[in-house]
Amino acid sequence: MYTLILAGGEGSRLWPLSQQQLPKQFLTFGDRYSLLQKTVLRSDRWEDAEAILIVAPAPLVSLIEKDLAKLDLKRPVTILVEPLKKNTAPAIALAVQYLLDRGASSSTMLFVVPADHFLEPEETLHKALDLAKQAVTTTPLVLFGIVPTRADIGFGYIEIGEPVASLGFHVRHFKEKPSVRLAEEYIQSQRYYWNSGMFAFSLAHFKTKLAPLSPSLEKLIQLPYATFLSRFDELSNLSFDYEIVERCKEAIVIPLSLNWSDVGSWDRVYEVLDKDLNRNAKVGQVTTLKTKNSLIVGGQKPISTLGVEDLLIVDTPSALLIASPKWAQEIKSIVSKTPSPIFYVKSVPFELLPQETLQLTSEAVLIFDDDVPALQAGHLVITCKKGEGIRVLPWTSILNLDTTKALKGLRIDLATSPAFDSIASDLENEPLLQT
Repeated sequence: MYTLILAGGEGSRLWPLSQQQLPKQFLTFGDRYSLLQKTVLRSDRWEDAEAILIVAPAPLVSLIEKDLAKLDLKRPVTILVEPLKKNTAPAIALAVQYLLDRGASSSTMLFVVPADHFLEPEETLHKALDLAKQAVTTTPLVLFGIVPTRADIGFGYIEIGEPVASLGFHVRHFKEKPSVRLAEEYIQSQRYYWNSGMFAFSLAHFKTKLAPLSPSLEKLIQLPYATFLSRFDELSNLSFDYEIVERCKEAIVIPLSLNWSDVGSWDRVYEVLDKDLNRNAKVGQVTTLKTKNSLIVGGQKPISTLGVEDLLIVDTPSALLIASPKWAQEIKSIVSKTPSPIFYVKSVPFELLPQETLQLTSEAVLIFDDDVPALQAGHLVITCKKGEGIRVLPWTSILNLDTTKALKGLRIDLATSPAFDSIASDLENEPLLQT
């Protein structure tokens, strides 16, 4: 079995801690391991696992490598870089093509799991994977349904049909996030599970049964891996749930009775964290007095609360969030309305030799000591005068097009995300300073 970890999510509902430069899968919430690291370790500890694949866009690769470097793993891990972000269906197809191109058996099971979910105990998942390994020999698609513990309107639901031997149940219907009334009816009927977003299938069934459900995927899935990569931009933005899962008439669901959360909003974070006697969940240097039912996430400075209840407080170097937990699902809507402050990380001299390329991982301003006749920034060719500043976005490649002259100057690194609170301390070993 191979595990495919989908690590391209942005987690904007966990703003301001989770942002584009540091999505939630890289957050620890005060624990030893990040959500991504926990997902990798769960897969590594399953005795039938052969290897682990992680698919993600290029800007996240260095963060993934940094997380993996801290783990002592038994299984090999391969990072597949998406040429473009096209949602989950193309990302999964990319992994299937990669494995088949590398000689994996078509009967091999691929277990697909998001990088940013909380799940325990993992032994329950491993037992379900043993069942899935049996099921995928005859069943095109296996889902994993979480036995619900409450009428939650934030999850999708799977309605079960008839039992399938000792494996699980046929899938009857998928239900999107319901109203409170419908969610309560689902729970009372005991015929619905939460949709966990985890799947399993054989590589052969993906090509012959699942990909054909999507005209866009079916066209490209028959091509060699290199050709598939080169034509990746032809794929639309396709959700695996909508494009494949909901169209599959032969899927089964294996129930999972465990503690699970998609950690998709701050109220979900509150659920999974340990709490004190007053039902406060605290991360960082937090002191509470006469405070109840609150989630308080601290950053570089201590936070103290007195005489408050039912609060969500998240402090980062770039922003402070104070909200009512009942509005946790709506935080995504405020992100675009909140300005991003600029942080000065450090100014460092640099030299770019003739025909040399500089890969910037953070936003920066480049100031050159002399006139620059031709400089390639990404896909653009630009010129600039001595002393002028060129502002460059993260992950932009800078190429000195001159064949004889080295370019010298000053690089001023900037940041607009709390991600740089940790990244800057690793790279520059000094705190952020606001300009």
